[in-house]
Amino acid sequence: MAAGSEKREERVPAPARYIKTSPSETNGQANGTSNGHYHVTEPHQSLTMNNESRKKYTAGEIIMMVSVDAQRVQEVFRVFVLLAGTPIQLIVSAVMLYYTIGISIVAGIVFLLLLIPLNSLLGSQLRKLQAMNMKLKDRRVKLITDVLSGIKVLKLYAWEESFEEKISEIRSQEMKVLRRLAYFRIGIQLSNWMTPFLITLATFACYILISDDSHLDPATVFVSLTYFDIMRMPFVIITNIITGTVMASLSALFPSLVPTESWILGSFSFSRGFCGAAMVSLKRINKFLYGEDLDNYVGANPEGVTECVNLTFTVVSTTHKLCSSRLQCVNDTYVPLVFSVSMEVAKGSLTMVVGRVGSGKSSLLSGLLGELMCLSGSVDVKGSIAYVAQQAWIQNGTVKNNILFGSPPNEARYRAVVKACALDRDLSILPSGDRTEIGEKGVNLSGGQKQRIALARAVYSDMDLYLLDDPLSAVDAHVGKHIFQHVIGPEGLLKGKMFYLPTARQLKRMENVSKSPIYSHFGEAVGGASTIRAFGHSHRFLTESQAKIDNSVSRSLMMYSCSNWLSIMLDLIGTLFVFSAAIFAVTSDSTDAASTGLSITYSLQFALFLGFMIRQQSELTANSVSIERILEYTGLPHEGAKSSKPVPVPALWPRLGLIEFCNYEVRYRAGLDLVLKSLSVTIRPGEKVGIVGRTGAGKSSLTLALFRVLEASSGSILIDDVNIADLDLYELRAKLSILPQDPVLFTGTLRMNLDPHDEYSDADVYRALDQALLGDFVRSFADGIELEVGEEGKNLSVGQRQLVCLARALLRKNKILVLDEATAAVDVQTDAFIQETIRTAFRDCTVITIAHRLNTIMDYDKVLVMEAGEVAEFAPPRELLDNPESLFYSLATEAKLI
Repeated sequence: MAAGSEKREERVPAPARYIKTSPSETNGQANGTSNGHYHVTEPHQSLTMNNESRKKYTAGEIIMMVSVDAQRVQEVFRVFVLLAGTPIQLIVSAVMLYYTIGISIVAGIVFLLLLIPLNSLLGSQLRKLQAMNMKLKDRRVKLITDVLSGIKVLKLYAWEESFEEKISEIRSQEMKVLRRLAYFRIGIQLSNWMTPFLITLATFACYILISDDSHLDPATVFVSLTYFDIMRMPFVIITNIITGTVMASLSALFPSLVPTESWILGSFSFSRGFCGAAMVSLKRINKFLYGEDLDNYVGANPEGVTECVNLTFTVVSTTHKLCSSRLQCVNDTYVPLVFSVSMEVAKGSLTMVVGRVGSGKSSLLSGLLGELMCLSGSVDVKGSIAYVAQQAWIQNGTVKNNILFGSPPNEARYRAVVKACALDRDLSILPSGDRTEIGEKGVNLSGGQKQRIALARAVYSDMDLYLLDDPLSAVDAHVGKHIFQHVIGPEGLLKGKMFYLPTARQLKRMENVSKSPIYSHFGEAVGGASTIRAFGHSHRFLTESQAKIDNSVSRSLMMYSCSNWLSIMLDLIGTLFVFSAAIFAVTSDSTDAASTGLSITYSLQFALFLGFMIRQQSELTANSVSIERILEYTGLPHEGAKSSKPVPVPALWPRLGLIEFCNYEVRYRAGLDLVLKSLSVTIRPGEKVGIVGRTGAGKSSLTLALFRVLEASSGSILIDDVNIADLDLYELRAKLSILPQDPVLFTGTLRMNLDPHDEYSDADVYRALDQALLGDFVRSFADGIELEVGEEGKNLSVGQRQLVCLARALLRKNKILVLDEATAAVDVQTDAFIQETIRTAFRDCTVITIAHRLNTIMDYDKVLVMEAGEVAEFAPPRELLDNPESLFYSLATEAKLI
């Protein structure tokens, strides 16, 4: 297993084969290349790009390309429609104007050419600012995505203010750029609107100078003004086209001075800079689509065995990036993660991989799935593959849909899988059973529930080869035993299968709402790309994505159709207005030519500005939907509402670490059943208390209650005689430390992940890392604690991430420490080290441990046994073990500790 392998040996039958990996097997360097392929859609590319290309983009950046960049490119094609009638409109009007004022029209053309440098300068600056804006937007979206992904942990650590400051700082820089963009857009708009007037002025001035009598009669003036009004938009467009052509010619002659791409779309920088922004977006999308794809090095073996021959896997690393191989990385080199592995796994056999944290177990599994780069050797796989990742991937949907995962429903098999994966009891307590909606990333499930649903998905799929990366780490001992016997073992559901490797307004609203499922589905696909590819469901996900896009586009088409209908109606009204003015002028005996021309000219302008005004009002009304949605979101209830006037936290509180649950009850939300019932427990200062119980007993709910993630329905929790409900939520959480079940890291430096407030010195940070066995690893890099941590810490193994979380707790030195199944993802040796560190570094602190490995709490002062949200037993572990009738005794027996 990728973690806890020695523990698994104690409670499961000996497997057919063990494969041992160690850090020494990952040493060495080699060179290699991989061919990239071009794909035309972001969803397709996100499911085919290799891990190294994927590491260059966070999920937020990829979603940004789908939501913002693709939309900008789409908007450009709406602008291009204006070009279709531009040449005809311009040529016909110019010819008619020539017959009216003669050669004087040349003056307007000359003036048009003189405006090219100004437009070029404004367009160039606009593109630079748009590129700066997109970079800042990417940074902000990346950080916000990190915050939303790890919001639970962020709140438990009381880091909201620090991350809010970081987001606000980026937003402040972004606003400065946006202001400059607004100024340049105003300049461009002013230039676009002034150009026709200036050209008209130049033309009339020339006409007066060259005419015989230097006279401009009303008929000539108003007929010419009419033609100039018709040519207003073509003038704007042609100005930008000529500018773009000149830039293109200069680019060909002086490529080092004028970038080739600067004129491609920049020449059409009118219409609020759509095309200039689209150029930046198109470059970003193009770069993403040219990312390298996965190597197709996994072959098919018809002989019924899965075979690896002298196999070496790698990833491309860059200077000062963390690698799970624990090696210093060198720029543009390939650092092997799994080195010279040869093995053969026969059909129906059971193989286990063991090794310490960071030794390459999960990398070996990724290599067999085709997720890494193969430097040498070959892989041949027999049949289809099912995969369970070490950190369970869950979709936003019902429990049943997560298990079926696109497979045809078979009720008898489904029920058998649910029972074998020990999910039947969980489904009985969920609000809607297997039709309960799971939140994004399984936010409303425990770690054990997520892992068992992921396992059930694999079992139900009925594949030939099962790759299971530490699937029992997040479950209790008795549940792990049940799953092994009924799923993995010789008589389980997987018997006869091949190995176990443990490692308008409403239309606008409809359009906006239809986009959310696209981004949500796309984000899930990006996060679970390995699982999707392993099951061979890439085509299904692409089809689903395309269906959601088609639905959104159909809403957009409705909106644009209504917009076009409005335009036609406005043009019709304007035409009738002009026609009426012309009829009245013709039929009136008292109206002279000058007045007639004036009335018709201003009738045309009135029609133009009427349409502009109504379109702006319509657009404002439609886009106000976005404001409504933001207000709806900001209007949601805030946590900590019960302590609107919090009591000041006493100095150096808590001094002792005394915790008292006084008849405490809590539910997840109004209308649901209580998850903790009449809880009355006193934990004395400095006591080490382990909390155990079966799945759904209320263990994690107790932790959420202590940090006030859940507010009390009745009763209270006192810490050093202070009711925590009366305290400021931020100050309460800052005084508590936790090692969470999911080791969440954020994009940024390692130091930022340990001390985002910059409260501690570098020496303090290194001391905490040394205590967490990460000091030597961090010092091996030139950047030390300033090392960049990738998105969600994926450039560290899960075990290493958990050690970083341990270093956080060691750095804060709070009087109360909570461990929420914190050692589930590490091996037995690392687990023992963490427990020993806690005993020594936190010997004077109150420690509460939610334990899935009972042996880790056998020397604790007391054990709290939970059952159905109530206290079943609370006594020293030896006392409970001396009573064969106790629930703790039965749990220890199931774990084979007695």
